[in-house]
Amino acid sequence: MMSTPVFSILGKGSELTESFLDNFSEENREKELREFQNIQKVYLEKGYELELEQKIRKLWKKEA
Repeated sequence: MMSTPVFSILGKGSELTESFLDNFSEENREKELREFQNIQKVYLEKGYELELEQKIRKLWKKEA
């Protein structure tokens, strides 16, 4: 925020600071959403993997 004093001299400091904070907040929300989606994907894949493993074991037991 080193530029804030310069922009305040030009009369645009508060507008630019507010715009920056809005953009920064939006980027953080998007980043958190991507992280959540990645975590969710990992858990779903792990769940499917475990489910398939259980089904395969049941099939093996039936064949044995």
